[in-house]
Amino acid sequence: RRRICELGVQAAGVLGEWDALECVRMCSSQHLLDSFDITVGRSLLDIRKRKPQGVKKLLAQARLQLVSPVIAANMESYHGTYPYLVKLQILQEIEEVSTLVQRCSMPGTGEREA
Repeated sequence: RRRICELGVQAAGVLGEWDALECVRMCSSQHLLDSFDITVGRSLLDIRKRKPQGVKKLLAQARLQLVSPVIAANMESYHGTYPYLVKLQILQEIEEVSTLVQRCSMPGTGEREA
């Protein structure tokens, strides 16, 4: 079930099907929250819904979940850390997008809402 939800999140995200992404998010139970793909999907939904606190919480949880694998991979070889560093970079970029959306949504910024 976990893999199906992950694939559903990926497909909905690629296709820009926000309603489908919402359905997949709702079907993902608590034990699926450790999935990176589902965390990314939920973060994107929270950005779209203008819920910056939800984004912050999800990103903090995802970063904590990546600490142990990064340390373990680094003990074997630096090259083993690469997939985890890419995930950390993705989380950083999601955070930057969330911040940008917040700023553009603020009254008086002169920017159009995203």
